[in-house]
Amino acid sequence: MRSRTARTTGGRLSSPVVTAILLILVAVLGLLLLNALHVINLFPTRTDPAVLEETTRFALRDLGELATQEALMTRVHSMSDSRQLFGITWPGTRRVLIFSYDISVRAGLDFGQVAFEADPQARTVTVTLPAARVLEASVVPDSYQVYEESGNKFNAWHSEDFAGAMDTMLREGREYAVAQGILDKARDNAETLIRGFLASAYPAGEYTYIFNWPGEGG
Repeated sequence: MRSRTARTTGGRLSSPVVTAILLILVAVLGLLLLNALHVINLFPTRTDPAVLEETTRFALRDLGELATQEALMTRVHSMSDSRQLFGITWPGTRRVLIFSYDISVRAGLDFGQVAFEADPQARTVTVTLPAARVLEASVVPDSYQVYEESGNKFNAWHSEDFAGAMDTMLREGREYAVAQGILDKARDNAETLIRGFLASAYPAGEYTYIFNWPGEGG
């Protein structure tokens, strides 16, 4: 008598085996789809963000305090990326964010390190000052503006994206202000302030003021 088995004839797989394979395929495709939509993260798949940083407005104004110059600028920040899987960009996963903040950059010097020496016979006042430097870079409150934002709840920008963007905006804002001459203006304004402080005792019409900036090579 022939023995009976659970296998079908002709080399076919039984119905339970086929069902199991189909369930596994559906589960794998489901996980890949959720990963592409950023619902879960099976492995890093997002492309490096394409970041564009530029200044659209710049102005200088004098400050009669420790900070002797302030730069005000509007920084426009652009971020975009997309989901990739096996080197293929998934449709509908590209996201874009373009926004701006006003940035304040202050430069000046430590007036506690300013020293002067008057020579009544030579009619000179020699002032020695520390190097001018950027003291602070900060975001102007309530200056946030969004120009373009795309994405969805499965593909949204997160707080760490904004934190990284703010660090970039402040760092590049400082660099831009320096490149635009904020330190030179800070030095000029410091000299003007000091002349004003000393004018009552050493009138500018009677004394020659000599400013030394050892830290500046001057």
